[in-house]
Amino acid sequence: MTMSAYYLLLTLLIANASAVEPPPVANLKARINLAAFKFFSKTAHHVVDIEVPKITLPVITCNITAGPGHGTVSVYKLNVTKFHSPK
Repeated sequence: MTMSAYYLLLTLLIANASAVEPPPVANLKARINLAAFKFFSKTAHHVVDIEVPKITLPVITCNITAGPGHGTVSVYKLNVTKFHSPK
C-alpha cells in the first residue's frame, strides 16, 4: 500500500467514525508535564482563581425518563461565586 493510499484510508476511517459517533459532551481535559504543573502551582493558579468565577455557564436542560416518573429539569443562571485552585 502506498503512503498516499494509507493517508486516504486513514482519512476515510476518521470521517466515518466521526459521522457515526454523537458529538461529545463539552468537557475540559488537560495533560500537563511536571514543569507546567510547577509553574501552575507557583504562579498561574492566581489567574485561574480570578478567571473561573467570570465563566458564563450555559442553560442545562435534561429530560428524565428513567425511574418511577418522567419530566424535565432545567437549570439556568448558574455561577461560580468563589473558586480556589488546589495548591
